Amino acid sequence: MPSSACPSPTLIARCLPPLIVAAVMPWLVAGCAGEKKTTSLHAQYQRALKMTNPETRGTELVKVAYQQEQAGDILGAEQSLTAAAQAGREVQDPVGRAKVLNLAAYAQGSMRRAGDAKQLLSDVRDAAAKIEDKSERSQVLTKMAVTYARFLDNAAAAKSYLQEGEQLAAEIEPAGRMVAALVKVADNYGRADLPEDAQRVAQRADEAARAIEDPRQRADTLGEVAALRHKLGQSEQAGETFAAAGAAAAEIQDDLSRAYALVNLAGHLAGAGDKPAARQAIQQAEQAADKVADQSMRGPLMTDIMKTRQRL
Repeated sequence: MPSSACPSPTLIARCLPPLIVAAVMPWLVAGCAGEKKTTSLHAQYQRALKMTNPETRGTELVKVAYQQEQAGDILGAEQSLTAAAQAGREVQDPVGRAKVLNLAAYAQGSMRRAGDAKQLLSDVRDAAAKIEDKSERSQVLTKMAVTYARFLDNAAAAKSYLQEGEQLAAEIEPAGRMVAALVKVADNYGRADLPEDAQRVAQRADEAARAIEDPRQRADTLGEVAALRHKLGQSEQAGETFAAAGAAAAEIQDDLSRAYALVNLAGHLAGAGDKPAARQAIQQAEQAADKVADQSMRGPLMTDIMKTRQRL
């Protein structure tokens, strides 16, 4: 038997006195389980390294690193994050490159490797400068800010990147995309422990969503804002925004579109813990679905309704 292999518990029980078995068995089982877990994580690491797409490879390696850290394999986690950073730098598209490097920087910071995190954030900033889409660039910058605030003790840098991201989000057209970007900015203000700014931007997003003329788009964006306000601890404001989203959904004339809007709203309500209101929205969605004559359209809709109902 190889020295690293775990002996059979049955064999141990046969060969040792009962009192000794009772003493060593818990240690033996725990040790073998730990060995198997470490082996499994190493196999995951090896599989991730073989992925040909550098963005996918980097993202997967970050996931493996977190699991290795939780398992106590610190050296393995460091190895995975180093490989993830290398993969991120190989990504040609600046959006994908920034995404992987941001993930790796956050992980490095969470594992108290501030120097490595700072270097990666510098690379993220370089990639962000090449991103033309304002929504994507805003998201990259505000995610950087979270790492600066949480792990690098640099509130000034965090605030600067958040403000830059907020300004970019406010310039986005049409209004629906602007609201979606502002929701992400507000969320990252919250994650950076700046609750007043998070609530301020949430209010800004709320007002912009309410001004959207198209009722379907207004319902969808208000649902996103309401979910955000619930996450930020603004229960009263979240309730008011959810109500506005429901009212907007009721304005939609097309049955198929109204049903989908109500399904989306039900999902947000369920996520906020208001299952009674979510059930009511799903019932209204089913009523709208019953009026859809085209079965090719109604089938996928009913599938979405059933999936959402299972959460309630």
